[in-house]
Amino acid sequence: MRISLRGSILCLLSIVSASLFANPSPSSGVLVKFKNTPLSIAGKEPSKILSNGTLAYYPIPMQEIALWRIATENQEIEWLEPNYILKLDQLPDDEHLGEQWAMMDEAQGHIHAADAWLVTQGKREVVLGVIDSGVDYSHEDLVDNIWTNPQEIPGNGVDDDDNGYVDDLHGISTVKSSGDPMDTHGHGSHVAGIMGARGNNGKGIAGINWNVQIVGCSFIGAGGTGTTADAIECIDYMIDLKNKGVNIKAINNSWGGGEHSKALEEAWLRAHDAGIVMVSSAGNDRSNMDATPHYPSSYVTPSHIAVGSTDNSDELSSFSNYGVTTVPIAAPGGGIYSTVRNNRYSTMSGTSMASPHIAGAIGLMAARNDKLSATELRDILLEAADRIEGLESQIEKGRRLNLAKAIEFADPTPGFRLNSKVSRLKVSAGESIDFEINVRRIYDWQGAVSFTLDQVPKGLQVDFDREPRTPDEPLKVTILPDVSMTSMKLELRFTATSGDINDSLTIPLRIYPEGTRVLDYETPIKGQRIPSNMAEGLAIPFFVSEPGEVTDIKLELDVKHTWFSDLRGELITPEGDIIPLFQDLDHTLNHLQRTFSFEGLSYTMEGAWILRLVDSSYMSYGTLNEAKLQLVGVRSKLRPKPTILLESDRSKIEIPKDGIIEREIIVEGEGEVLAAAVSYHIEHRDHEDLVILLESPDRSIFKVPVKDSAEFNDQLIISDFPLRGIRGASSPGIWKLIIIAQDGRLTGSIESWSLRLMRAKQI
Repeated sequence: MRISLRGSILCLLSIVSASLFANPSPSSGVLVKFKNTPLSIAGKEPSKILSNGTLAYYPIPMQEIALWRIATENQEIEWLEPNYILKLDQLPDDEHLGEQWAMMDEAQGHIHAADAWLVTQGKREVVLGVIDSGVDYSHEDLVDNIWTNPQEIPGNGVDDDDNGYVDDLHGISTVKSSGDPMDTHGHGSHVAGIMGARGNNGKGIAGINWNVQIVGCSFIGAGGTGTTADAIECIDYMIDLKNKGVNIKAINNSWGGGEHSKALEEAWLRAHDAGIVMVSSAGNDRSNMDATPHYPSSYVTPSHIAVGSTDNSDELSSFSNYGVTTVPIAAPGGGIYSTVRNNRYSTMSGTSMASPHIAGAIGLMAARNDKLSATELRDILLEAADRIEGLESQIEKGRRLNLAKAIEFADPTPGFRLNSKVSRLKVSAGESIDFEINVRRIYDWQGAVSFTLDQVPKGLQVDFDREPRTPDEPLKVTILPDVSMTSMKLELRFTATSGDINDSLTIPLRIYPEGTRVLDYETPIKGQRIPSNMAEGLAIPFFVSEPGEVTDIKLELDVKHTWFSDLRGELITPEGDIIPLFQDLDHTLNHLQRTFSFEGLSYTMEGAWILRLVDSSYMSYGTLNEAKLQLVGVRSKLRPKPTILLESDRSKIEIPKDGIIEREIIVEGEGEVLAAAVSYHIEHRDHEDLVILLESPDRSIFKVPVKDSAEFNDQLIISDFPLRGIRGASSPGIWKLIIIAQDGRLTGSIESWSLRLMRAKQI
């Protein structure tokens, strides 16, 4: 009996191992199909019961269940199979795909590449141009996607196609005046890999296009520089190819510098006229292109796209240029892994890496629909972009590339798409807001659409015409929340239908309670120096006289600093709560332009809101260029509290070498102090010799920082330094500024001082 059973087990295991265990696919446990109710197997209960109670999952090895089944001669099992680990079919098997955060769904700022690849992975009929340092056309992950000139005979030393270049098999080099675009730097190959590294080949990475043809033109040498003339020659070469039937859809231009060039601008226009989308990097100067143009990304044509850079948190990269009217879209550009020379791979950062994501997207859209014009490709790409709220103050409409939607919107089937000029709405209860939804025809579609709206909360009135309308008539929508509605965030989902065609548009809506107001403040003095190694740092008060409760805060900062890892930023509420803004930033950053947003808060509105920037280093140097504070909240019915500015007389008083002087200001009228700030102007040659204090009428003492002027070391100037911990103090009486000279070596004088008070009772 034992021998027979052992033989049966060995026989079965040999069959099982041949069918299930030879070269197994990745799996986790076993799925078991029962005739009736799932049983305990080898003392283990099922972790999951599926399929109406007859299918069960056990997190144990297949062999263990097979042995149990034979040993018990159990007849309740119909079949069993591995619980296979599954993945999207269209995710490629490229070795380093996991290092391409922009392509992977796990990253917050990803571009939905996997969903796009379910529809198309690109076509060999589409050609993309790279004008850069060249392309390593022999790279293992690029070689299969390199354009080859069918009119040239390799290596015969003859200009077979009579275009002025000998043996231009894969493009040209204008910097070397040859028909060989081999990369001598590495930058161009990195760009090319983002656009079109071969996908699903088991090697390296996957480009936006798994299948495509890339033509290169090298105008930048090994030193990383090139000339306008050589760049124009590259553009004209690719325009000539286009005119001769090479299907070039987009050219990537990850470079910039110099002033406005009419010659280069005209080359941009020629490319547009030829039907080529020109894509360019916005630049890495951290500057506002609305105010300071960057070329070539500031050239304007109907099909040109300038691209800013985002990081994996969907924020603007610290290095990226920006502009709400000049930079229409952003794409991943920080920490991008791609191909470089000599079959190697590397990580690079810059708008140079963001731009080829867009050029690659244009190529993938053309693979989906080759009939789209250059202008249509641009417009559809922008329409399909995600709207990122944190980018709205930096990139036009806060757009960030969504590759899947771009492919969806490029669908060649006639139909329609919904869009709106608004990306999100905000309204207070009891007030109304209007906006429009537009219907865009696709490929001469003719018809009328009817609109519906998903269910909305009670108390929210949304009015619009539900009769069928043509795309020529925008849908006008009015939103009116009832006064009883409280703070709420929701989404309005409109659906337009025409026969079996439909499209939806979702618009986020924020409802504030009745009486909500938006209050805006900004720094009165721009370009204030951030003191080094001073515990108090630079403290900027925003005096808010409106009583009420703050629910939302938005703070826009523009700060320059030589070593940002030493700088800390925070916002202090009137009651002393600290809202952290940033700390331990990348030390390579030297210019921070960022918007900080906070929602769902509950803070007292009136009083001094203090922006504090603290530099912990002796050696670094920084400047607050500008700060703008926006408070959103519900006002109370109390009257606003004005601030009063009280100044001492302007007589100059000497500070003794070793002693104390006091300057007084008398405050009249009743009322508790809500906020206070001190200003002074002192002349003294050694600021470390002084201690400065403020004494309130109730004899409380507040330390005031000693800060030297950025321009003159003997000028000690403080402007509106906010005093913490003073809220609730009694205001009437004598306020004293006390100056103590400690070592007796130097003299000085106080020119003036002033006190700004906000009180709970009006004078």
